[in-house]
Amino acid sequence: MTTTPDRRTWSRWLATGAAASAALAGVGLAGPAAQAEPTAAPEQCPAAVPVEDLRRGDDVTGRTVTSGTTPEAFTGTVLGVLEDGITSGVDMVLVDLHSTAVDRAGIWSGMSGSPVYAADGRLIGAVAYSLGAGPSTVAGVTPATEMYRLLTPAQGATTAPRVAAPLTADLQRSVARAGAATGATTMRRLRVPVGLSGLGAERVRSLAPALNSQGVHLADTAAGAPSAERIPVTAGGNLAASMAYGTLTAAAVGTATAVCGEEVLGFGHPMNFTGASTLSLHGASATHIQDDSLLGGFKVANIGAPIGTVDRDRLAGIRGREGALPRSHDVRTTATQGTDTRTALTHVTVGSLVPEMAFGTTIAAQDRVLDRVGGGQATTRWRVTGTRKDGSPFTYTRSNRYADPADISATTASALAMDLLALQDNPGEVVRITGVDAATTVEDTYATYRLASVQYLRGAKWVTLPRRGATLPQGRTVRLRVTLTSREAASRVVSSSITVPPRSAGRPGLLVVRGGGEDLYSSEDFFEDEEEFFGEDGPAPSAATFPALLKSLSSAPANDEVVTSLQLAGRGAAARERTTRVDADRVVGGAKLYVVRATR
Repeated sequence: MTTTPDRRTWSRWLATGAAASAALAGVGLAGPAAQAEPTAAPEQCPAAVPVEDLRRGDDVTGRTVTSGTTPEAFTGTVLGVLEDGITSGVDMVLVDLHSTAVDRAGIWSGMSGSPVYAADGRLIGAVAYSLGAGPSTVAGVTPATEMYRLLTPAQGATTAPRVAAPLTADLQRSVARAGAATGATTMRRLRVPVGLSGLGAERVRSLAPALNSQGVHLADTAAGAPSAERIPVTAGGNLAASMAYGTLTAAAVGTATAVCGEEVLGFGHPMNFTGASTLSLHGASATHIQDDSLLGGFKVANIGAPIGTVDRDRLAGIRGREGALPRSHDVRTTATQGTDTRTALTHVTVGSLVPEMAFGTTIAAQDRVLDRVGGGQATTRWRVTGTRKDGSPFTYTRSNRYADPADISATTASALAMDLLALQDNPGEVVRITGVDAATTVEDTYATYRLASVQYLRGAKWVTLPRRGATLPQGRTVRLRVTLTSREAASRVVSSSITVPPRSAGRPGLLVVRGGGEDLYSSEDFFEDEEEFFGEDGPAPSAATFPALLKSLSSAPANDEVVTSLQLAGRGAAARERTTRVDADRVVGGAKLYVVRATR
């Protein structure tokens, strides 16, 4: 049996727009950013300070960006060291930092990765944690000795980082003496601002739950698309890592800690903690630091063009390499209404997010041509390319028609996403989607048909088909006349037929006439699937599983078809289901079930 993702899961994602985290900032707002006064640039890849060399009261300096691309200086003092504060064997350095921006907004989201230096210029580490209870000038620093391990074949530690680390009584007193008497006693990992461009705020909120379920915590706000400008990344400068860029851009903005040749270290904590990574690397230009008295401030920034790949996402931070870009899974959608056509293109660098990004990219194109959110109709065609686990290519194409009284853009986009989820999460083998091409033609008027009645030709007379007791001659083709009614359009009658198997006399059966978009589930289906219902293992993966899924998806009835099927009881050829389809010019809903018997 071929299984596909639960449609209700996708519907729940779309219906839970308010689940996005309002504490995170949108990446990118239009307009040029003012440039800060430059500070003396430190060495881009200085030697690391061993944690054991630090003493309470040691003076520190650092760099971060509050506006534009030029780092500004901050100063501070060491408060102490929280042993195993990041994870077992990895200490956290506590510092009290000050600058005009830090004193106003506290340690903000997006400051992650800001380098902190000792008096002699050596690198202590990166700002990565805060008290997490409103604005505070106390920061937790990830040691540079741990971050530099990302530059070695060891690839850094792989144990899970602490999201929150309670302060010892001694450190609580040090924090209080520093004037950070917020009542908080736990250092929390800074959240990295993640924004989604290409969609309005309401659309961002609708897509956020789907991405949040993948471990991506989006802002509850819209954002701006990346520019074509290649913005250099420097120590203390802005650093962005993107899961997708183009029409739709999902990117996190933080700070670069060190630039060692072509390698860039940043954040001081994981982004998604995937280990190996395929994020794209970008510079960014900050517009401002947004104050938030409840959860602390956050950075708002426009990201630049991709300049490399973030290939490590680990305990102590992320490591990027300037140069080659990550391999992308391109999603291109074209939407047409009348004479207006818009094309959207998103380069997805995290393969698992292709369905979600295809959903958003499709909506972005359709919303532009419709210039509203509302009901309508649409015809669609998409082509999906990819590779199977043995490296062989596959192609999936599908055409269909949709109608929705409230949001036609979301309906067509979610249908594409559901197909992509079915391919990606198939139970047979791991596949890689390499490209998605989708085209939709949308209308802003909503109209559908509903299946009203069915007649069959008995002798020379058309007779309403009874729900039980109709007899159908074996080996003959039975002609049907199906009446479709509509609330919005004129009614119509379509002709259909079904052939009764030969040598089937005496067998009872079920005749079903339905709209192509109707999903029926009978008691027979339950008994066939009862192992799945009661938690038993499904069939083992085989080489035939994925091709069977492709065939099933490709051959499924379209929503604008009238589908007639006949299933007789028993075994053998006579019990094989017969199906016919007839095109209608609108989406057809409804179904009629008839208990029949084959006769001589």
